[in-house]
Amino acid sequence: MTQVLIDGLRKKTTQMKRRLPFALALVVVGLLVACSFFGQRVTIAENERGVVADEQGELQILAPGAHTLSPFMQSVEVYSLADQTYTMKGQPETDGVVIGNDAIETRSKDGRQLWIDAAVTFRFVESKLIDVRRTWQTPDRFLKGFIRPTTRNVIYNTAGQFNYEEVVSSKRSEVEEVIRQKLAEEFS
Repeated sequence: MTQVLIDGLRKKTTQMKRRLPFALALVVVGLLVACSFFGQRVTIAENERGVVADEQGELQILAPGAHTLSPFMQSVEVYSLADQTYTMKGQPETDGVVIGNDAIETRSKDGRQLWIDAAVTFRFVESKLIDVRRTWQTPDRFLKGFIRPTTRNVIYNTAGQFNYEEVVSSKRSEVEEVIRQKLAEEFS
């Protein structure tokens, strides 16, 4: 009787050992199906690139197309490679990023107050997207933390090098060109 029980246990153990790899494979396949079903789906347009960060902080660029990301392990920020315009103006309209008076207040060389409206056109460069994501995390933080303050600073400092009359009339095109050159240097 004891021998029959031992033989029965051996048979069950052997059967379980045979079923274990199948059960593990079934669990792995189930997890993969669940991840693809519950994974974050992202579609990157032709003029966009995505920057994916995984749980270790590794970054990689996603090309245009449809992508599925691992839930809870990856996040993506989408950056447009098209020209974008950041507007700062004195009229309380909503076409600027900041609602209300967002003109740049500065003083000319002769101490007179100036309110300067500005629109800056820029675009993200694909080869620098990983650095942008690493430093600024999101396109919105890049706009508010780099584009806006850099533009305001360049315009503020440049306007202070010219007299009021030069800024508003006689050397206006020269002032604009100096600002363009300085912004090109800062944004490169």
